[in-house]
Amino acid sequence: MRTSKKVVALTLDDGPSQKYTPRVLKLAREKGLKLTFFLIGREIRLHPELARQEVAEGHLIGNHTWDHPVMTHDTERQDIQELERCEAEIEKVCGKRTHLFRPPKGMWDGDTFLAAEALGYRMVLWSVALEHHAAKTPQAMAQRVLRKIRPGMIILAHDGEPHPPADRERTMRALPILVDGLLKRGYRFVTITELMRLGKRG
Repeated sequence: MRTSKKVVALTLDDGPSQKYTPRVLKLAREKGLKLTFFLIGREIRLHPELARQEVAEGHLIGNHTWDHPVMTHDTERQDIQELERCEAEIEKVCGKRTHLFRPPKGMWDGDTFLAAEALGYRMVLWSVALEHHAAKTPQAMAQRVLRKIRPGMIILAHDGEPHPPADRERTMRALPILVDGLLKRGYRFVTITELMRLGKRG
């Protein structure tokens, strides 16, 4: 998403996680960041207090399905059920609905698009990912993003552990390096909704 302002959106997928999400929220408080969390419904059910904390601390939340399926393997009806079940948990726990949706692993097809459209979601992907097979260390992960970053980009990272569980320790160590690097360059961290508004203004 293009904008003339030096802003980026840092998005976190697959949470909330008791192991990692508190560390991300602590970093956000310390650095004054506004983030967007794409939440898995079953993880919200396990850790409702963390989902509520994300909202209470001014972050944006989005729908990342109930159970993190490969949506290209499912029908439109199955996709709708995944989204509706997650949305119901978000509304139950956080007292609000979301208009944003990110398909697990960024994998979607015509049925996924139709399901999202039927439910009124804006589907959100990303510009650059913090986790990448070519970056083996936290420093390399952060530097790879810093080399690619441009105003208006959406950065993907993960604070959750979908099945099978994933080790996010390198991500947790890379995030402060990335954030400090972007702040030194004059970037501001905004939510996806704010990024969309700024993009419309140019």
